[in-house]
Amino acid sequence: MPASLRRLSAIIVFAPIAFLIMINAHEIGHTLLARALGDDDAAYYMYKRFDVDKACFGCNIYDARKLSEFGNMLVTLGGVLSSQLVVLVLVWLWSRRVRLHDHRHLIVTAIIVFASDVPFQVFRGIQADVAGQARLTRIDLADFLFLLHKAFAIPVDAGKMGLLVLAITYCLLLFRAVRHQMWRPRTVSAPGRNAAGAG
Repeated sequence: MPASLRRLSAIIVFAPIAFLIMINAHEIGHTLLARALGDDDAAYYMYKRFDVDKACFGCNIYDARKLSEFGNMLVTLGGVLSSQLVVLVLVWLWSRRVRLHDHRHLIVTAIIVFASDVPFQVFRGIQADVAGQARLTRIDLADFLFLLHKAFAIPVDAGKMGLLVLAITYCLLLFRAVRHQMWRPRTVSAPGRNAAGAG
């Protein structure tokens, strides 16, 4: 099998796995922050059935009433912060470990999958009717904008524009970092150094 076809097959198999991991990492991020900020009963479930016809996959459950306004604000960001922490760790490891360059097709796939959480969440936040919102909706960035407006009277449209600018800037910087890693020359150790190390 040609190397390009092997890489494509690996990406097709790996991408859905990375997507499932990303969803779970996102929800676990909410849960960990909720627990750290005051809700000791906050819990994460890979699968939970609430009723005969109601269940959730990869869900976090916490009580917003146990958290401060600022705490709730941070928890709404916990998911996307968690997924992007994985992205930054992957980029950092790739920059430090030359051997990972041989698996760059999988690393780039994982980075794309996890980084896609940013535009997805920003899109949901921007298209939500935050101005007409009266309570938390579990739409992460819509809730963040709602709490931001409630606490600091920041106009909703200004908040949405700020999120969009931040998301675009982040994605461009990430693209630049990944492109740099893709095209950087590999460092090859001199034979003499290997021989000396072996002795």
